[in-house]
Amino acid sequence: MRMKLVLLNIVFIVCFVWLDADLLQRIDTYSGEHAPQVRSFLQDASGDTLRYGTFLLENATPNDLAVLTPEVLKSTIKLAIESRKLPYAATIPEDIFTHFVLPHRVSQEPLENWRPEFYHTLLPLVKDETDIEKAAIIVNLWVLEQMTYKPTHGRDQAPFTTMRRGYGRCEENMIIYIAAARSVGIPCRPASAPYWNFTDSNHAWVEVWTPQGWKYLGEPENSLNRAWFSK
Repeated sequence: MRMKLVLLNIVFIVCFVWLDADLLQRIDTYSGEHAPQVRSFLQDASGDTLRYGTFLLENATPNDLAVLTPEVLKSTIKLAIESRKLPYAATIPEDIFTHFVLPHRVSQEPLENWRPEFYHTLLPLVKDETDIEKAAIIVNLWVLEQMTYKPTHGRDQAPFTTMRRGYGRCEENMIIYIAAARSVGIPCRPASAPYWNFTDSNHAWVEVWTPQGWKYLGEPENSLNRAWFSK
């Protein structure tokens, strides 16, 4: 039994070293002029910063690696960790936080460092809320003050572009909502239907994690799991 444990530890160490080397190779390949700084970030980081930074970089697309800087990574991780201190965020499991609060990207929109601005804007609105569903609705109503629905084009707008224009399609509403909600520690994920025959179109919306499970948002409603497509 002891020998098996020793062998398992050796396998783990070898796999970890291989993955680390693979990540460094991806950084060298895709990060361009930022590669030395991103490498230094990983070498100097420790604890949660290292763990979350590694997760973000391992899951970053080549396009994201080309523009991600240590400054963006540090602010993303720092504010994501700060958002866990909000009262409603106390029950969020680690894997849900890592996959649905921490990420810097939502869909196919151009990459923007939205977290600092959204965090500081929305924090006063949700900081005293203890119910994550109520916090999710507060963010939803705020987002719907920033934009109205209007068909745009095939390429997704980034959140700040949608705010500047004041409009966007359902995919862009989903993107700005998820970015805003994640900035204040509310786990969210995209959902969509490629085609609905009763509308002769497609649709995208948001699912929010709650202690009772995932629930959806789709309109300026004051409750979850209620939207025009509920039936």
